[in-house]
Amino acid sequence: MHSEQNAESFGFIGMVLVIPFILLSLFITYRYFLVASSNAKNRLMKMFSFVGGFVLIGVLIFFAINYKNDILSNVGASSSITIFPTLNQQTYSVYFNFYTFALIHSISGLIGGFVGLSKNDQNEER
Repeated sequence: MHSEQNAESFGFIGMVLVIPFILLSLFITYRYFLVASSNAKNRLMKMFSFVGGFVLIGVLIFFAINYKNDILSNVGASSSITIFPTLNQQTYSVYFNFYTFALIHSISGLIGGFVGLSKNDQNEER
């Protein structure tokens, strides 16, 4: 039993090694959409891209919720009661999956696009 406790307590090492790369990826996504939206000339394409960004975020939220409900039903927890289940060896995939990764990056890109658009509008006013 003592060796099981030691094995479970080393999971944070993986997170410590992965988090800087996830943050770097979020920054690159933000910066890419910031530059792309500030350099875009066609106003209609800017609006289509933002509408597409919101639709993508909505679709990813839908899939993430369905995925969470599937995982919680397999574990035996009630999915209607728990919005954010506790993080453990059975529910870790609720938080660490493709949908969560894509959702966070889509939000980062949309924020970068809005900031780039506002910078572009400020430059046009001068």
